[in-house]
Amino acid sequence: MRVAVLALLVLFVHAVPLLAQEMPKQKMVTFTARVAKVERDDGAAVKGELKGDKISVKLSAIMFAKPLRIADARTAGKYGNEELDTYIAYKRANMEGTREELAAFWTPDEKNVKYELFGDQDFFDTNRQYHLQNPGLTVIGVVFKEAVSFLLISESKPPGIPAVGVPMVRMDGKLFLTERQNSDPDLAIIIASFK
Repeated sequence: MRVAVLALLVLFVHAVPLLAQEMPKQKMVTFTARVAKVERDDGAAVKGELKGDKISVKLSAIMFAKPLRIADARTAGKYGNEELDTYIAYKRANMEGTREELAAFWTPDEKNVKYELFGDQDFFDTNRQYHLQNPGLTVIGVVFKEAVSFLLISESKPPGIPAVGVPMVRMDGKLFLTERQNSDPDLAIIIASFK
């Protein structure tokens, strides 16, 4: 009897991953960072509300009070958050998928570049090996800015800093990964707020 109850409990926990930690509500969040820690990919100046040596940006977000740790994306269930579920599927594809499957996660105008990138066997193998050695992730939250959302994660061991913002954009009702938003000034402030 105990084995049957334990088996049902294990199935239930996998079916409802956030049972122990509910998905937080979306609300306005202020992210504050020291100006010296803010880095943009394109080297441009960062704009925001400046107070002394700190800069802030206020955006709608879903933030976990305690970061959500996912031990292995291959066994993770659905979380009911499209950004998180999309990234888990992408991480799983990095471990088990084909180059076609990986490229399909990217925006239509970035898909061909990613297809070519994943077609480089050395890159593909190195990428796969990295994800197999680091199958988990820690989710800090999701930030929303117009049509773009940023999944805030850490893949470091132990979980924590550095935070990384994974930009996603909705096109024709579907969520895609994109690199076009990597130099977004608000994302730079958000990432720096975790340093």
